[in-house]
Amino acid sequence: MARLATIAPFNFEFDTARFLRAYRSAGCSHAQFYRNDKVEIEPEEAIQIIGDEEMEFDSIHGLFGESLDPSSPDDGKRRHSIDTYEREGELAATLGGPMVVVHPSWMNPEGWPVSRPPEPARVAALQDSMAQLARIGERLGVVYLIENLPGFFAIGHDSRRVAHWVRSLGSPNVRMCFDTGHAHIESGFNGSVARQLRECLDVVGYVHAHDNDSVKDNHRMPGEGTIDWERAATVLAEHAPSSLPWMLEVFYPEQEVEALVQQGLAERFARWSASG
Repeated sequence: MARLATIAPFNFEFDTARFLRAYRSAGCSHAQFYRNDKVEIEPEEAIQIIGDEEMEFDSIHGLFGESLDPSSPDDGKRRHSIDTYEREGELAATLGGPMVVVHPSWMNPEGWPVSRPPEPARVAALQDSMAQLARIGERLGVVYLIENLPGFFAIGHDSRRVAHWVRSLGSPNVRMCFDTGHAHIESGFNGSVARQLRECLDVVGYVHAHDNDSVKDNHRMPGEGTIDWERAATVLAEHAPSSLPWMLEVFYPEQEVEALVQQGLAERFARWSASG
């Protein structure tokens, strides 16, 4: 399996050091910076905390919300999004994990279902935003990771389309973040997680690994939902480089992760690593 990482939550209701220590015990060597943007944290402080746990940042999760929509047909909203992700790229470079996860859209105001295929105006807007991010990424030395989303977002719910847009752009500074939980929710339209991953893997630069029941995006630990992890792990083992990060995007309390480690969580991940 690829390199194992965890989310690194700052300014939420977690003891960040204990959280990281628990995931370190599960085999994680790297982390994705994820913060509550309502509370400031200095990059130096975050670097110190993660260094104390003998881990490194490999990326940040870019800010997201209603005001951030790289696929918006509104030029002003799209410009605001690009400006925000440029600053996020600067932060990622400072933290030493020069990758930024980007949500390609915000939630569909009419809810689910969304337009299938997506609206041409949104596709064109997103492609323009991706091209701008590619130029920013080249200048900053940062890779922007476009994440596939579940079906209640306006665009990005077809992982293969996301991969196609990234592939067509052809920039080393724009890759894909493949989200297993989101792919599972969309499996009725797009096929199994393993199949989607195999079809996207040539442009995947990062994996968000979490589980669910294919209905609720509740970020369960891999193996605690209905994703076939044996098949997904086989795809990674057979086709992905060993440097590809597989990041556990799971927000369990520290004590719950500690208990899972005692129950053999690290061994479960090691077994999947040997798949294929």
